[in-house]
Amino acid sequence: MSTALRAAAVTTALLTALLTAVPVFSADSAGVDSLLVRAERALESGEIERAEQLYREADPDVDDGRVEYGYALVSLSRDDYESAIKHARRAIKRDRRNSDYHLALAYGYGLKAAQGGMQALFYAGKYKGECEKAVKYDPENVEAHFAVLQYYLMAPGFAGGGEGKAEETIRTIESLDPFYGHLARAVEAWVAEDMETTEREYVAAARVDTTSVDGWGALGVFYMQQERYEEAIPVGERILELEPDNLEAVYALAKAHLLSGADLAAAEAGFVRYIEEGGDPRGATEAEARWRLGMVYTETGRLEDARSEWRLSLELDPELEKAKAALDSLESQHPELQ
Repeated sequence: MSTALRAAAVTTALLTALLTAVPVFSADSAGVDSLLVRAERALESGEIERAEQLYREADPDVDDGRVEYGYALVSLSRDDYESAIKHARRAIKRDRRNSDYHLALAYGYGLKAAQGGMQALFYAGKYKGECEKAVKYDPENVEAHFAVLQYYLMAPGFAGGGEGKAEETIRTIESLDPFYGHLARAVEAWVAEDMETTEREYVAAARVDTTSVDGWGALGVFYMQQERYEEAIPVGERILELEPDNLEAVYALAKAHLLSGADLAAAEAGFVRYIEEGGDPRGATEAEARWRLGMVYTETGRLEDARSEWRLSLELDPELEKAKAALDSLESQHPELQ
């Protein structure tokens, strides 16, 4: 259950919704409000350090929980669950009826539960409780409904889960937002191991709003998880049509090309672009990208280049075991390269 809760807490669509939720500000605090909006945009684009700096600048002039909420989101972006819980609690003390604050606290508890151990069930229950508070204080908060739905689907009945609660929540989500409605049905089918329905619902979600990358992104992740790499390729291409500078999609598409073996030149170009343009702060590191690029080079017989990339990868991240294993294997099979 803890693994499922971790997946629930870091669902891309949900976290994005939190980061892009811009509250209505009064006109007499425009300077502070501008800092907060800029901080939220920095978070949305993965500029975590910049976002934290802007929240600090706004902090002395804000006493209504917005900065503490921002700090909680920064902490979640860093997987610092203790800090996220602390700041979300502080935000709630200043505005107890704010749905988004309770949802941020729920994520902190869910990620804490995902660490496992004796207290996992305790924190899982607190995740559920905060999700339900988020729904209580804003019945139209579709992200909160979606978060608690995943608990209802995955938790056993004695812990508050159950198909009845899940079905009722799905119907509520469908009434609020067709896109999230299809995502909800996809999650329901995935839990039931009905991959055919899962795929159909992800496709339907992508078609609800063909100008947004969110649905296409969920479908692409599904295909990659199912190792259906060739089917993931046109999805990745569609995302880049909509957002040409989406480096996370550049990396995912290159990975799909590599693992499918369909177009290794395209895989190489994608990984090189990802590295040269600095990567995505929320995605693969440069070390990981160079490890993947080395895999492309081995597939195309460029063993010297593969060795160079794996050595660079380990310089960037000496703890990257998959790069170390690849380099050791290459040098053991080809001692002439050493």
